[in-house]
Amino acid sequence: AKGTLSKEIHQKFGGMDITAWLVIADVVVESGTGDTVTLKVVAEQSVTQVNGEKVDHFKPGGHVKFEAAP
Repeated sequence: AKGTLSKEIHQKFGGMDITAWLVIADVVVESGTGDTVTLKVVAEQSVTQVNGEKVDHFKPGGHVKFEAAP
């Protein structure tokens, strides 16, 4: 199956806390067993820099979601 991988992001804007989903990659499902799914990144979609350094959207932790392509 092909689809997109998104990461949940949190930011403060003024006095509000904002939560949104950021598409980080186009992916292909390589395998799955039980609660574990292995994905292959086909194309990185979000290249973000903070203080001149690339943000690693793929490090462990946080929430991600997979959406299958139609």
